[in-house]
Amino acid sequence: MTKIANHGRREYSVGALRIPFETFTFRDQNHIAHVFYCLWQNKISTAVAAATSTPEAAPEHAPMGNWKTRDRLRNVLRGERHFGQQVLEIIIFDIPDFPQAEAAFLRRLPDLIKPR
Repeated sequence: MTKIANHGRREYSVGALRIPFETFTFRDQNHIAHVFYCLWQNKISTAVAAATSTPEAAPEHAPMGNWKTRDRLRNVLRGERHFGQQVLEIIIFDIPDFPQAEAAFLRRLPDLIKPR
């Protein structure tokens, strides 16, 4: 399978919740796969909490920030580990172009995620 496009990070809403997904398109022979990938943590980092005006306003859940090695290492050096990370990856096959796949993804997303 070969990656043929990186559509970047896109945010999608489910109710009041905004969820960032990394989006890619892959090809394998005559098949197309559009990937929507989200890495989410159940606990926020001290950097996110510090950037929030009041502790009460800090979100309980937060999307992962930067995936770069240096940023992950910085969190480890701060002692920020075990955030209860969750992964959601949705792959849509054989829809020819990304806008159509994204529309199909958006139709299904409210059935897959139920914010509390």
